[in-house]
Amino acid sequence: MKRQVEIILQHGWAFDSRCWRGWMPHLKENPDLQVSVQIPDRGYFGTTRKIEPFSDSRDACRIVVAHSFGLHLIPDAILAKADLLVLAGVFTHFHAGDPLEQKRSRRTVQMMIEKLKVDPISTIDDFYSSCYHPLLTSQMLLMRKTGTVDVELLSSDLQLLNTNHFDIESIRKIPQILLIHGSEDAIVKPSHSHKMNEELTESSMVLFEGAGHSLPLTHVAPAWISIRTAMRQ
Repeated sequence: MKRQVEIILQHGWAFDSRCWRGWMPHLKENPDLQVSVQIPDRGYFGTTRKIEPFSDSRDACRIVVAHSFGLHLIPDAILAKADLLVLAGVFTHFHAGDPLEQKRSRRTVQMMIEKLKVDPISTIDDFYSSCYHPLLTSQMLLMRKTGTVDVELLSSDLQLLNTNHFDIESIRKIPQILLIHGSEDAIVKPSHSHKMNEELTESSMVLFEGAGHSLPLTHVAPAWISIRTAMRQ
């Protein structure tokens, strides 16, 4: 009998639901699993799709995969029902490190907020370039080249990213938490995941050598292998 799996894939800031396209073959080609997939879209580039509640099935394994700022967009009611939470390049508070590092980080985000008002396209392009995978730059640029760019939403979410503190206590009761991070992530340093892994009791961490911030696009197969391994534990 196939195991029922419900999975939610939540993208981060300046990405959209299309960043998960490469996951579909991996999610569907599992003879031992019956997978239903939900891919919400924040609406930065025209399409908005809200997160729907998990089903009431007692047999389903409920998985939430959140990329970066995406963790801050998931309702508490969804997290409360998750059996496995996968955190890809996430942060509880974006401005980490010593006071000088925090000051530099805040200055960088504030400059992005100001630049978004004047030249949103180049701001997004610069962000994509910093996601560290030049081979996929054209694929990432496709996100903002199709549809409209909601500058107001991008700006307000960047303001939220600038100030929000995610309460780690809200996920302590989730049975399993898997943190995955790129060793070369220049947007969210791996130290964020290391710190979360130290603070959580039911968590494990996988560091992908040479990977940057665009894990949903660049490391689909190893990420899915890590998730399957976590599901078996």
